[in-house]
Amino acid sequence: MLLLNVVLISFYLYASLASSLDVLNGTELVFTFLVHRHGDRTPVQEYQYLSDRPELLDKIIAPLGYGQLTDLGKRRAYELGKFIRSRYNNYLSPKYNHSEIYIRSTDSIRAKMTVLVAMAAVYRPDGRGWSEDINWVPVPYTTVPLRYDFLMGFNCPKLDEYHKILVNTYVPEMAKYSDVLDRLSTALKQDILKSNPVKIFYAYDLFVSQTNMGISVKPSIQTMMPDIKEAADKAFDILNANDTMLPLQAGLLLKEFFEVSASAAAGEPTQTVRIYSAHDHNVYAFAAISKAVPTQGIPPYAGLFALELRRMVETGRYVVLPIYVRSPGEQVQYLEIQGCDGPLCDLKKFYAITSPYLLEVDEWKEKCNYDEDATFNSEGFD
Repeated sequence: MLLLNVVLISFYLYASLASSLDVLNGTELVFTFLVHRHGDRTPVQEYQYLSDRPELLDKIIAPLGYGQLTDLGKRRAYELGKFIRSRYNNYLSPKYNHSEIYIRSTDSIRAKMTVLVAMAAVYRPDGRGWSEDINWVPVPYTTVPLRYDFLMGFNCPKLDEYHKILVNTYVPEMAKYSDVLDRLSTALKQDILKSNPVKIFYAYDLFVSQTNMGISVKPSIQTMMPDIKEAADKAFDILNANDTMLPLQAGLLLKEFFEVSASAAAGEPTQTVRIYSAHDHNVYAFAAISKAVPTQGIPPYAGLFALELRRMVETGRYVVLPIYVRSPGEQVQYLEIQGCDGPLCDLKKFYAITSPYLLEVDEWKEKCNYDEDATFNSEGFD
């Protein structure tokens, strides 16, 4: 039986590898547009009231602060960098070269720290760095103050208003999860989850970060975690895949993908690897606005979604390949664009499918009711 299991596992791994090679066969990478979530963090202060062990959690959080990258998060970020180097090794020099890679981060400490650690894995000096005694290569990234970061949508009052309504009202789509909501409310001795079911996402997020810090949830909650995860995925979808709100969340990000694609198609110099260090909402919304299927649920820490622009070698035709990596070290998933046949989607067809979501910056500001004088907190999201 053991031998049979080994044979079956080997077969599936071989079949998966063969399938991956089939997808890429006859194509060459033009550039990748990769959006990833930051690494593991301490809980966000906004969610802490949902903990079953708040006092102990307070003590553990104190040395780092709320919403900050943990040591486990740094290790996961390093694994993310190893994945980037492995997949795009043929397009990145051993030493940092600005003409090959573009890196941008949200104005969040955990996102910026994540990409710094990831780049330490992408560009490991291995004794051949710029210094004999400093075994580290400085790799710069671009960031924009949250107030002016229109790509990521966290400074959009209309979107913020939409989310506040959802988490403070009863959402009928969550009715099927009433049992787990009731059980969790009882375990937490709070009835807020019953009247505001979308908030189960916040509870799930808190439990994951708390557990990753070594503070296990009580057994009654632990046994519910698969059901909590399923309900949280649905809540997250409600929060981040609304067709009306998607352009405000990721319309400008997708527009940037098409702008870079146009430059590449015109023969202009293009950085082959483009990395956006962000948050779970960004990864999910970017996949949703790209019409990538099947949907993948809440992106775990350091999870990523990328659109790879590829050129068919024989015809020169440009195609888009959506990929998803749930966590560094896990297998690459080749998704499909809804409305396209197979993982490779013709660039023009992809544009036709997604162009209704594209916005100009001024249009985005108008639809968002953007207020430059509003107060923003770059550490309060995700």
